[in-house]
Amino acid sequence: MPSPVGQVGHKGTTLKRVREPDEVIEHGLPERCDGCGETLPLSCSQIAERRQVFDIPVVRYKAIEHRTLRQQCGRGKLHESHFPAGMSEAVQHGPNIRALAVHLTQGQLLPLARSAQS
Repeated sequence: MPSPVGQVGHKGTTLKRVREPDEVIEHGLPERCDGCGETLPLSCSQIAERRQVFDIPVVRYKAIEHRTLRQQCGRGKLHESHFPAGMSEAVQHGPNIRALAVHLTQGQLLPLARSAQS
């Protein structure tokens, strides 16, 4: 039967805490003692124990809208800005999504239909 910390016979290792976590959540105390009713000021509290959880952020796409501008000068000449090179469609995937698609289909050998599922 596998060990809860790894393979049987394999020396397990423990994750190491980071010195500066990205986020700290303090689980507060009640405002008053439930026995005597005395107030429990936060400034007098001490850290009893610390535990850390390592996780990755939820991946979400970012929609970036590009707009070109148009303006006519006082003499009637029309000026118009241009989209960056490679931006040819009304809606298209950006370079990071294209790179991920290549990684999934070529690096991880994931079938194209499966890699396109949402």
